[in-house]
Amino acid sequence: MPVHNALDRATQLVRAFRRAMGLSDPTGGVERLGETLTPVVDLWSRPEWALLRDERWGAGTAVEVAGGVGIVSHVQLFNPAGSGVLCVVHSISTMQTVNVWLLDTALATPRNTSPIDGRLDLSSTGIGLRCRVRSTVNAGSLGTQISRLASGSHIKEIPMVLFPGNGIHVTTTADNLDLVASFVFYERPLLPGEDRLG
Repeated sequence: MPVHNALDRATQLVRAFRRAMGLSDPTGGVERLGETLTPVVDLWSRPEWALLRDERWGAGTAVEVAGGVGIVSHVQLFNPAGSGVLCVVHSISTMQTVNVWLLDTALATPRNTSPIDGRLDLSSTGIGLRCRVRSTVNAGSLGTQISRLASGSHIKEIPMVLFPGNGIHVTTTADNLDLVASFVFYERPLLPGEDRLG
């Protein structure tokens, strides 16, 4: 029997809808909810439903202490190569004026990155986060500069998408300065055919 609304093709949304509605029959799909009922279910309206859509929210902060004359402080959110996820940067906050860069190399030192959903964990056997905040100090800036943030700035809901092997990072605008930066982000599995263009 054909499915008139083609919900069978939107597998992630169907799975999220079934979970949100408490429809737990593993053998049945969601084809139609009813003949006389017109449901309006916004799967993006509730923050607790993000996990049902396979979106895993996280946050991390790093403090990089000034490294000396000629040395610049860096803090980065990095999506490792082979992670199998897209990372969407929701916000960046800084305590100093910084430059914002794209980089395809992970910085040296991993820092604490934590889920902001209590159903996630960071263990290697759990359903934790793949992306990590990292930092370092070095004698220059790498990558492609895309922006500058003034001291105490907060960018929210910015369309920055990190493919596996990419990072967004901030650097001090002068050498020998401390740097404090925070990121809020979510990651989700790559969809079939979702790859780099070109």
